[in-house]
Amino acid sequence: MSFSGQGWTSADARAVCDGAPDATFSAGACPLADRIATCAFVPPEGENREIVYTYYAPYDLALAELACPGTFTRIE
Repeated sequence: MSFSGQGWTSADARAVCDGAPDATFSAGACPLADRIATCAFVPPEGENREIVYTYYAPYDLALAELACPGTFTRIE
């Protein structure tokens, strides 16, 4: 997942990432290879914050879309 908006600090982003299953915090951008979709949303606690989940193959595209609480975008 990636974090954008002025409301994020590095510590806030790391805390959200640490609470997500199978996530590893990195100060760099998410890898582009094997992406199948993204899900962008504004978390309930965050003005000026956005989270973008990135889904990678072989993850099931239908499950990714079902799990997305925001704007789902397929990557062709």
